[in-house]
Amino acid sequence: MRLLIIKYFEGKVNSKEQAELLDWLRNEGNRKEFSQVLSEWENKRLAEGIPQEHLLGWANLQSKLLLEVENKQKRQLQIYRFLSYAAIFILLISIPAVWVSLKHGKTDSVLSYTQVSAENGQVAKVFLPDGSQVWLNSGSSIKYNNLFATGNRDIELDGEAFFKAAKNKDLPMVVSCSELKVKVLGTSFNVMSYPESGNIQVTLEEGKVSLYNASAPNEVRTMQSGEMATYSKSSKQMTIDPVNTVHFTSWKDGIINIYNLSLEDLVTKLERRYNQKFEVDEAAKSLRYTFTIKNESLRQVLDLVKIINPVDPVQKNDVIYLKYNQQRATKMSQVN
Repeated sequence: MRLLIIKYFEGKVNSKEQAELLDWLRNEGNRKEFSQVLSEWENKRLAEGIPQEHLLGWANLQSKLLLEVENKQKRQLQIYRFLSYAAIFILLISIPAVWVSLKHGKTDSVLSYTQVSAENGQVAKVFLPDGSQVWLNSGSSIKYNNLFATGNRDIELDGEAFFKAAKNKDLPMVVSCSELKVKVLGTSFNVMSYPESGNIQVTLEEGKVSLYNASAPNEVRTMQSGEMATYSKSSKQMTIDPVNTVHFTSWKDGIINIYNLSLEDLVTKLERRYNQKFEVDEAAKSLRYTFTIKNESLRQVLDLVKIINPVDPVQKNDVIYLKYNQQRATKMSQVN
């Protein structure tokens, strides 16, 4: 396998060899051997100089390999759409080009980007080149450049993700979500930053994280384990409060904890979970819900929504309308 790895670095592998290498790299122990061979090869090539045509070959090969993996995963996900919970293990191999620039005194290296997404109704698990793990919630994506794990650990997030960041005191991980940045050395935390939401939430399971606005990098807030930070996009204000973190991170395990949530906010989670469009009566939007979703079907969840509050689900074409039932509301108030 050592010869195949070196052949890969030199851009000489065929499609069959690429697939063989990818399957081999799914084993964590094998990835350690891969990194060791990479380090030895880099040191040798640094002394010799790396031809520019090889650099272009690596970039093309990396893009081709990633595209093949993503297409394969998309075909698999089509089988389990709508109600399924999918854990997608994607190994992304990055061959950094920074050494060539340093060797020749260049600072204008062309950056290439890798983007990974979770489709609506799905959850994806991703392994990053530095050994970090990321769970992507439905409709979410991350993006990072080809210098990740060597020159930076910068990630752009759109949506919600749980990070288990590998420790690296010399190279912090920085997650950018809208105008808020989350800086860590190595810890477990959750970030929710959907574009349509007015808030950004950061929930810290363990360790420490630093938060700051991109426009005011010197105004840093620090979080401790068991805390959640809520940043308002409109007011630019941030609050940090102690929470039961499992309420905000269990989605990665297929469990959604609904705690004192309005129906308006609840349907947002249901839309992502079940890939279903909802419309809610104005009179019903403020109704509160507390329950847990594990393996229940959408129909079972809607039955629960109907039992807890005077709401009637009505499906028309591709949309489920949640209608406020005034008659049942009156009866329920009399009973209470």
